Amino acid sequence: MLKENPKDNYIKVCEQKCVYNDKLSKPGEVTCNMGAVPTTFSNINYQVGKVEQVLNSGKYFGVKDANLAFDGSVFTRVNDNTNKCILGMEFKAGYVGSL
Repeated sequence: MLKENPKDNYIKVCEQKCVYNDKLSKPGEVTCNMGAVPTTFSNINYQVGKVEQVLNSGKYFGVKDANLAFDGSVFTRVNDNTNKCILGMEFKAGYVGSL
């Protein structure tokens, strides 16, 4: 499938398409070629890509002023009078995060 129709069938790693490598692939094992993958390590040591910390989708949930928790300041107070203060943020498409 990868070889016959690469436009519709492909593998992505870190949002980069791998180019199918027929010479190195075997039955049941696919090999593909891709450019440098920007990671924290490769960005710092090899300047592979630019560092992007823009995961903020602007979509928050939980208490009514949950957005205040994501204003970039550690001093902002989120006010909630319930026993459980629940808040969160939906990350932009294709990303998973933990708060």
